[in-house]
Amino acid sequence: MARINLRISFFLVSILIITNVQSQSRYFAEIGAFGGGTFYLGDANKIPFTYMDATYGGFVKYKLDKRYSFGLQVAGGRVRIPSFEDFAAAKTPFVDIEAIAEFNFFDFGYDRLKSLTKRATPYIFVGVGCVTYNRTAAFTIPFGVGGKFKLSERFNLGIAWSMNKVFNDNFDNIDNPRGLNKSGLINNDWYSKITLYLSFDFWQYCRTCYSGLKK
Repeated sequence: MARINLRISFFLVSILIITNVQSQSRYFAEIGAFGGGTFYLGDANKIPFTYMDATYGGFVKYKLDKRYSFGLQVAGGRVRIPSFEDFAAAKTPFVDIEAIAEFNFFDFGYDRLKSLTKRATPYIFVGVGCVTYNRTAAFTIPFGVGGKFKLSERFNLGIAWSMNKVFNDNFDNIDNPRGLNKSGLINNDWYSKITLYLSFDFWQYCRTCYSGLKK
């Protein structure tokens, strides 16, 4: 009887160990795609979330841990420019690339046995980038907020809202029309992206592998 109880105990402990290891799977990288809308703020438009048009793109991230990650993002789209004084309405197509640092407010993951790990979390991000439009290029500073949810161990669903400061005043083809003596920070254009994304985690950490990575 003692041997039977010992075998049962050993079996249950093995199941718990296997479950614990599986629940703590960690992935170093994430790749995803997004789509949504974008709008512009500048000389011709002062009201957020108006004159919106489409945007889309993709990203890849490297995860330092459950809170911090760094990534590269590429997006394309266009913004609608309303008519303004003697300037006719127009559209500005753009492509941007951004290096982003991201912070989750909660430990984000799929570890069922860890109460501090959450399947949903809000997050903030900031970075540096470059945008090309109308045969022109300008530096940008993107920043924003978002939320993400673990659909499964490897799939994520998220929403993000970013503001992009353009270090140029002709994103709307209207370069300081009144000739005002403003500083560069005040006299530059902005554009914003509101997107939904779906992503996939890969590059799994392996405790029993010599290199630490699962092939």
